[in-house]
Amino acid sequence: MHTLEQPLKDYNLDVGAARLKPLFIGGSVVTVVLLDLAMIAERWLRHEGKLAQNTSWVQKGLSIIAIIAAIAGALGLILLSIFDTLRHHTLHDDFLILFMWVTTGLSHHTLPGLANSLNLVV
Repeated sequence: MHTLEQPLKDYNLDVGAARLKPLFIGGSVVTVVLLDLAMIAERWLRHEGKLAQNTSWVQKGLSIIAIIAAIAGALGLILLSIFDTLRHHTLHDDFLILFMWVTTGLSHHTLPGLANSLNLVV
């Protein structure tokens, strides 16, 4: 709960946690499943020759890394929706950092990517 020392912030997740939690979690799961399926379908279509083939092993490797990162980000997003800020503030922040690190930190391959993610959180 919010205290006088902690300023009241209107989080979207607070609304989902208070009244619409099952719908909120379901929407998050549907979103991440569709995103992951789209990335896997893109990889499969390239493999089958329906899309332009990869020109190097680096492109293929980066595509596979992107799929793995999307799955990890999906896990972070689902956990964000389950552990809401209303009841699990610290866990929620931890999963937010995980999600931000996976989605932005891995793309930079460096610790500054994580620092940038943390700046977005604050």
